[in-house]
Amino acid sequence: MSRETELLHRRLLRARDASDVALRDPFGNPVRIVEQGG
Repeated sequence: MSRETELLHRRLLRARDASDVALRDPFGNPVRIVEQGG
């Protein structure tokens, strides 16, 4: 894997983790969002 691809991949993983943390129901459980489209 090229360096640029690796950095992009890490950025995507970090963004996903951040969104997972942000999406919590009132009980503190992770809320799963079903992405629409593509």
